Amino acid sequence: MLGSETIRPDTLREFYAKFRERGLAWEALTPVYGLAEATLAVTFSQGPRLASFQIPHQIGERVHPGDRELVSLGRPVQGVELSLRNDQGQELPDGHLGHIHIAGPNLALGLPSPYNTGDLGFLWEEELFFVTRHKDVLVHHGRKHDPEVVEQLLHPLESAAVQGEEVICLIERPRRGPQPDPIELQQKLSLAPLPVRAQLVDSGWLPRTSSGKISRFRARQKHVAL
Repeated sequence: MLGSETIRPDTLREFYAKFRERGLAWEALTPVYGLAEATLAVTFSQGPRLASFQIPHQIGERVHPGDRELVSLGRPVQGVELSLRNDQGQELPDGHLGHIHIAGPNLALGLPSPYNTGDLGFLWEEELFFVTRHKDVLVHHGRKHDPEVVEQLLHPLESAAVQGEEVICLIERPRRGPQPDPIELQQKLSLAPLPVRAQLVDSGWLPRTSSGKISRFRARQKHVAL
């Protein structure tokens, strides 16, 4: 069962390649979507399903087949109601980018129903595809961009694309081994869909959540305070 952070297609392939000789079946990998406010479970898949899309730059716009590969997180578990909504809270049809909302008996007491998870995604053939956290979205000339699209250009380096007066990709230096060349990093970032400046930081500089995920929000706060 795979969850707690963005599930990348390459991560699935690399994990499977490493363990298939030990008997791991591709179908045994189960991408899911959940959050603590929903007592974890929201959607479950029936094994990995990968599909490629063109993600729109505005909430409420239609998703089309394209070249960005995403992992399906499956369908809602029994009793959970899942909806995608625009900025005004209106429900969107399948295939439109929106705010992920949930409702059901597993929702924590005291929360509004439906509950806005803070995540952006869309439904495609009744299955959920996660795109990014809404508060992490980068905006350039009125168009919204997923920071992960920027960060993936530098994989496997740990990085966080954040926005202040400009968009900066904060990149951790590896603890050991060859150190990245700033000029090469900037060249890679030139492929991003918006202007991004590379900035190297010390290993361990990027703030993490209690589960070890990089917190872009706290990274932005930390950078602004410098």
